[in-house]
Amino acid sequence: MSSRSALSDQRGRSSVRSAVRALVFGLVTLVLITATASGIARVVVSGAQRDLSGHIRPAQLGSWQLYRAFVDEETGQRGFLLTAQERFLRPYEAGQRQVAVLESRLRAAVTDRRYQSALAAAVAAGDRWRREAAEPEIAARRAGPIPTAQVLPMALLGKKLFDELRKGLDAVTARADALADARLSVIRSAQRAASIVSIVVVVLALAVALAAPLILRRVLDRPLGDLMGQLDAVSNDNQAVTIKLHGPAELQAIAVAAEKMRAALVRNAAELVEVERRLAVVAERDRLAAELHDHTIQQIFGMGLALSATASRAAPAVRADLERLIGDSDEIIGKLRRIILDIRDTDDAENLRAAASVLTREAGWALGFDPAFEVGGPVQVTNGEVREAALAALRKMLSNVARHAHARQATVRLFVTDGQLTIEVQDDGVGVTATSVRGEGLTDLEERAARLGGEFSIRPAEPVGTTASWRVPMYATEPLLTHGATAGPGRSR
Repeated sequence: MSSRSALSDQRGRSSVRSAVRALVFGLVTLVLITATASGIARVVVSGAQRDLSGHIRPAQLGSWQLYRAFVDEETGQRGFLLTAQERFLRPYEAGQRQVAVLESRLRAAVTDRRYQSALAAAVAAGDRWRREAAEPEIAARRAGPIPTAQVLPMALLGKKLFDELRKGLDAVTARADALADARLSVIRSAQRAASIVSIVVVVLALAVALAAPLILRRVLDRPLGDLMGQLDAVSNDNQAVTIKLHGPAELQAIAVAAEKMRAALVRNAAELVEVERRLAVVAERDRLAAELHDHTIQQIFGMGLALSATASRAAPAVRADLERLIGDSDEIIGKLRRIILDIRDTDDAENLRAAASVLTREAGWALGFDPAFEVGGPVQVTNGEVREAALAALRKMLSNVARHAHARQATVRLFVTDGQLTIEVQDDGVGVTATSVRGEGLTDLEERAARLGGEFSIRPAEPVGTTASWRVPMYATEPLLTHGATAGPGRSR
C-alpha cells in the first residue's frame, strides 16, 4: 500500500473513530446527567415521602387524637360535675390513658425541636389543668354538692387553664401541619428540578441527533453504500461477486468478514447437497422400518392370535402343529423388531404406549371384541430389552385370553408406579381355580419377568374372570433370551 493510500486509510479510520467517540461520549454524558438528576430527585423525594408517611402524617394524626383525648377528659369531668355519676368519669380516665400513650408515641415519632417543645408545653398545660382544676373539682363533687359561692370561681379557673391547653394543642397541630407542608414543598422542588434537567437533556439530545447524520454521512455514506450493494448482490444468489475492500478500517473489517461468509456459502452449497442426499437415505430407511412395524409385524401378530384361537378348538394332533406355527410367528416378530432397530440405527426405544395400543387393537380380531386400553403414569420406556419383553408378555396374555378365557370383555392396563412398569390384562371369562394346570404360557411369562427382576401373577377377578399382572422395573438391564429361545404362546392360562 502506498503512503498516500495509508494516509487516506489512517484519516478515514481516525475520522470514524473520532465521530463515533464524540457521539457516544455526548450521549453517555447526557444519559449520566439525566440519571444523576433523576437519582438525586428520587433520593430526595423518597426521603421526604418516607419522612412524611413514616413520621409527619402519623404526627398530624396523633396531634388531632391528642386534642380529642383532652376534650374527652374535659367532657367527662364536666359531666361528672353536673351529675355526680361515676360513669361520666370513664371518658375522663380513658382520655388520661390515651394522652400518656400519644405523648410517648409523638415524642418518638418526630425529632423536630419546635414540635417537641410545643408538645411538651401542651402536655404541661394539660397536667396543670388536670392538677389545678379538674382533680380538685372532681374531689369536691365527690364530697357532695359544691356550694354556689365556689362554682363560679372553679368554673372560671378551669376555663382559663383549659383555654391555655387549647392554645398549646393548636400550636402542636400547627407545627405538624407546617412540617407536612415543608416536606411537600421539598418533594415539589425536587420534582420540578428533575423536570427542568430532563427538558434540557432532551433539547441537547435532539441537537446531537440532528448533528449525528451530518457527521456520519460525510464519513460513512459512500463506502457503506458500496458495501451494501455488494452484499445485496450476494444475498440474491450472485455468489460470483467478490466483496471489495473500500472505505474506513471498520467497514473494511466488515467487508473481510462478508467475503469470508460468501466463500463459506459457496463451500457449504456442495456440502448441503450431500447432506440432503443422506437425509433422503435416512428417510427411506425410516419409511421401510415403519412399514415393517405398522403392517408386517401386526399382520403376523394377528395371524398368531388367529392360530391361537384355532388351536384352542382343534384336535390334539392338529394342535401340536399349530403350536409350532405360533412359536415360529413369535420368533419372526422378534427378528423383525431387531431388523427395525438395525435399519433405524438409533438407540431410542419405540413408544411402548403406542405399540401396546396397536397390539391390543389387533387382538380384537381373534378375541371377537375390542379390548379396552388404559394407560396411567409416564410410560416412556427407553430400555429396548424391557420394551420388547413387555410387548412379548402382552402378546402372550392376550393369546391366553383368546384361547382359554371364553371372555366377552377384556381390559388392558399399562401403567408405571414407583419405577415399576406393570401390564395388566383382566377378562370376564371362566377364570382360574386352585386346580388350574400351569402350562408353558404362564411359565414363560414368569421367566420373562424374573429375568428382568420382576414378577408375574394371575388371580381371580371380581366378580368373575381373571386378572393377569406382569411387572418389571422400568430400567432393568439384565439381558433377555432371544425370541428363538422362548416358547410360543403357552398351552394354558
